[in-house]
Amino acid sequence: MTDFSKTKKWIEKVIKSCNTWDQITTCEKLIKNFKTQMGKCDYDNMISLPYIVDLEYKITLKRKELVEINNVFNN
Repeated sequence: MTDFSKTKKWIEKVIKSCNTWDQITTCEKLIKNFKTQMGKCDYDNMISLPYIVDLEYKITLKRKELVEINNVFNN
């Protein structure tokens, strides 16, 4: 499970570094691929669920942050 923890931390760093919508889209694909890879292992889905939910929440916050930044610059 530690490999998944390392991958999750890496995706979190990628999310934090996003500055464009294209980067957000790429992170969403990363999360989807990560979820797929976790599903291929013998782990129970209840173990992988918190990882994915947390990453999806963080990407949602980042998306909101980009919207707010764009609104500030457009006003």
